Amino acid sequence: MLNLQAKRSVLRLFTYGMYAVTSQHENRNGVFLANWLSQCSFEPPMLMLAVENDSTTLQLIQASGTFAVHVLATGQREFAGMLGKASRTNPRKLDAARWQPSAVTQNPILQDTLGYVECRVTGQTDAG
Repeated sequence: MLNLQAKRSVLRLFTYGMYAVTSQHENRNGVFLANWLSQCSFEPPMLMLAVENDSTTLQLIQASGTFAVHVLATGQREFAGMLGKASRTNPRKLDAARWQPSAVTQNPILQDTLGYVECRVTGQTDAG
């Protein structure tokens, strides 16, 4: 068993991507930045995503059962910074982004990203 400091040092070496996650429910839109996201199945295709328990967008994901994951380009640091602001203090942060509602889920689809996938929630595990 690793000691706690060694464990933390190793965990900090893991690499993560940066993704914008959007959702909506009853005309309320949300977006947040995620880096704890991974493909967990090829067949059926599935992703796993970690979301902060106090995220306002988590409430939308839980209510709608859907979300969209957008892949950001390396040079989109400023765009990511805008989307990463707390929704509680910046409730209209999506107003500065170009987006349109998905024809399938009505989730906001960001126009200035490398691509996106729309997801349906199939399960949730609460963690700290």
